[in-house]
Amino acid sequence: AAKVAKELKREADALSHLRRATQVEPKNPQTWLALGEAQLERGQNSRATQSFAKAMTIDPDTPNSLLRAVRALDAKKRFVDSDHLFAQASSKITRHPAFLIGLSEHLWHDGRKPEAKERLREALASETINATHLEAAGRLLDERREFVDALAAYRRAVLLDPRRERGLRPAFERLTVAGGPATAPAPPPARL
Repeated sequence: AAKVAKELKREADALSHLRRATQVEPKNPQTWLALGEAQLERGQNSRATQSFAKAMTIDPDTPNSLLRAVRALDAKKRFVDSDHLFAQASSKITRHPAFLIGLSEHLWHDGRKPEAKERLREALASETINATHLEAAGRLLDERREFVDALAAYRRAVLLDPRRERGLRPAFERLTVAGGPATAPAPPPARL
């Protein structure tokens, strides 16, 4: 009982510090996101959603705040709240590859698999996709056991940024076996 009481006091102190941080730095989306995550952990779902929305209003043109908030909500199976945040997203970021990949992940976890696949296809077809986005898409495809497509995304990431080859080599080797060597694209050649 003493341990539980001590933990509850620590959580209350953390919330208090985070609330103060939002007063000190009201224009910092990261403080609002951290507060929202802490509120979500404490079961303060509507307050958490408000904090996440505040972070999005501060940082409306990049998907970073939105995706962090959605991942926290999805982890708690708060898909309706996540849907609400996606609906509030500015039109500027709805075409961003990171947004589309995050939306695909959310839809997949919510059981809307055809929509999830379509959003990921849009992200992969984006003219502004970069190696980081491709690596994230590869991880999603790998989780979904779509090994050939995961390999293709990883391969494109390495073509755009050859420095990623070393970190992705284990994935190439594992996925080549999982996807079958006859159907899987070959990993990039090893650097000498």
